[in-house]
Amino acid sequence: MNRFYLKKEQFTWKSFQTSEFIFYYLPGSKAEKNLALVEQKIARGITKAKEITKITTLKIPLYYFIVDDRKEFNTLTKLNHSAVSYSRSNTIIESYALLGEAHEVVHLITHQNWGNSRTWVMEGIAVYSDDSWNGKSLEKTCFELWQNKELIPLEKLLKNTKFSHFNSQISYPQSGLLVKYLIQTYGWDRFLKFWKKPDSEKIYALTIPELEGNWLEYVKKYNTPK
Repeated sequence: MNRFYLKKEQFTWKSFQTSEFIFYYLPGSKAEKNLALVEQKIARGITKAKEITKITTLKIPLYYFIVDDRKEFNTLTKLNHSAVSYSRSNTIIESYALLGEAHEVVHLITHQNWGNSRTWVMEGIAVYSDDSWNGKSLEKTCFELWQNKELIPLEKLLKNTKFSHFNSQISYPQSGLLVKYLIQTYGWDRFLKFWKKPDSEKIYALTIPELEGNWLEYVKKYNTPK
């Protein structure tokens, strides 16, 4: 995978190495102009990912390919977003603006250590790792979605296998806050069981409507207007 990107036409990479990661950047790029800052941000994202997942040991080195923006990301990967992780090659590709976030590191290390889960659970813990969405707390974001009657019914969110069909501006923060609620309310051990078998009745002794009711009370409790 890395050889594929290193040899990609239009891209001539330079590299920077620490004891934990190697990052590749382009001549004249934002990253090249701010190497020390890039190092700090990557280290911060890794630290946050370790803290939220309690996974303390990483495969090293972790490889980063850093591009300036979404357009450059698309040229390199042919993907229509701004970041991606590949657990088998221990690699993250992301736009400069996303550096410092834990999202992709969480995807990488949870897959390496726990395997797959439902998409909403995997995206949920990655969103929870940064605990915000578009500059707002997850609580505030979901409270506003609830006020506007835009939240996805949990029956659909938890059972639909086509996560990408939902509006990402709703499904991502909603999944993030739901995962945060499960971890903080019921504990880490149960969440790890839920990761392997995402069945609320078997793991939490709650039907989906019961879970939804409890979670909505949590949303409203933390966002009662002053």
